[in-house]
This record gives sequence, C-alpha cells and structure tokens, in this order.
Amino acid sequence: MGDQVELSKINGTYSQKIGVLKVSDIVTEKYELIQSDTRKSSEDGRKLYRIRRIKNGEFGGYIESENNLSQFGEAWVSGEAQVFGEARVFGEARVSGKARVSGKARVSGKAWVSGKAWVSGKAWVSGEALVFGKARMFGEARVFGEAQVFGEAWVSGEAWVYGKARVSGEAQVFGEAWVFGEARVSGKAWVYGEARVKETIYYLTVGPIGSRNSTMTATINKTGGIDILTGCWFGPLKDFRKRVIETHGANKFAEEYLAACDLIEVRMRLSTKAGV
Repeated sequence: MGDQVELSKINGTYSQKIGVLKVSDIVTEKYELIQSDTRKSSEDGRKLYRIRRIKNGEFGGYIESENNLSQFGEAWVSGEAQVFGEARVFGEARVSGKARVSGKARVSGKAWVSGKAWVSGKAWVSGEALVFGKARMFGEARVFGEAQVFGEAWVSGEAWVYGKARVSGEAQVFGEAWVFGEARVSGKAWVYGEARVKETIYYLTVGPIGSRNSTMTATINKTGGIDILTGCWFGPLKDFRKRVIETHGANKFAEEYLAACDLIEVRMRLSTKAGV
C-alpha cells in the first residue's frame, strides 16, 4: 500500500505529512472568503462569498465554501463567476466571466470555463479544454484534451468531446456519443446515441426538411452503421427509409426524405467506417 497522506490546517496554513514525517513546506492559504461581500447563487439562491487572494489582495469571483476552490495550485475563480454546491475547481483551472460551475461538476488541469457557460451535474472539464460562450455541460459529460465547446452548444448524458474537437453553434452532443480527433460539429446538429464522430465527414445535417421543417442529423455509430436523428425518430438509416415510405407513401415529403437518405449514403461512403 502507498503512504497515507494527512492534510492538517494549523493557524491558517496547511501542512502535509506522510505518517509522522513532514514532506513539504507549510503552504499559506491562497485566498480568503470575504464575509461582507456575498450574493445569492443564480441557480438556487444559496449564499456565495467573494474571494480575495491573500498574497496581493486580488479580488476573485464567488464560491460557496473552500471546498469549491483548491487552496493549492494555480486554480482560480474570477470576475462574476460562481462555483457552488459540491462542485470543485483545482489544478491550474480557471472559471471566469459570468460562468457557473455547480452540482458535483469538476474543472481541473488547465481547463478554462468562461463567458456565460454553465457546467453542472457530474460533468468534468479537464486537460486544456475550453468551455465558453453560452455553452452548457451536464449529466456525466466529459470535455478534455484540447477540445472546445462554445456558442450555445450542449454536451450532456455520458457524451465525450476530446482531442482537438470543436462543438459550437446550437449543436448538441448527448447519449453516449463521442466527438474527437479534429472533428467540427456545429449548426443545429444533434450527435446522439453511440455516435462516433472522429472527423467532420462522419456526420451530416440536412434541414429544414420534411413535414415538420426539422433538422435531420446522420452519424456513424461505434459499429460503423449509419444512424438518423430527426424529430422523435432515432434509429438506423435503413429503418428510417421504411418509416418514410410507410408514413408518406410517394408524396413530396417522402421525396425529400429519401433524397436526403441518398445524399447521406454518398457522404458516408467517403468514410472507411461507414459500412454501407
């Protein structure tokens, strides 16, 4: 078994011990809570405190308690940003602007959450990832590596965005989907289920289309098949073709949908994993 590490706080400082042996210098607290400068959290009205860096008096953002921001390392909360609940910011991570981190979310490594972005639930931003604009992360979603999520994009469920991938616009990545490599997902695309988008060519959006003037998104799943998501429909391309014919027969909407299916098959053949 490895050595047990004990952290103790004595007179405003932290010391670290292994057993009874001290292995690092005493570290002065990085920041303090300003008891006279408070506000209510934007989510549920709980009391938050502005922080102030002890070394130089720099004012930071708002947290609920010292559990939200590590007293070690370079992690910092600035501007009007809020971190509360069981959320935690540590490592060299930054939360700035009017961003919020709540629930049991984590921001670590050199990750940066800024703008009006909101990270909640059990979501985790790490590595050198950036989440900004009005982007949202929740569920157990992960964004890491050098990935970026911005605009009004959402990443939720158990989805992963990593590598040098970019998710922007009003795009949504959810379910157990992965967007990675140097893929770019944007617009109103919905990447869902077990989709695997390694390159931008691995997905296609068509819309407005059909009887609902909705957006139709095609992705490659982890077995190499093609899935379609539009309106309340999600499933394999071949099943979608059948449903279109059953529902619309040979009317103009069927013509639109089936033409889109043909385009999707041509597009996906360009990928070696399309399986069509």
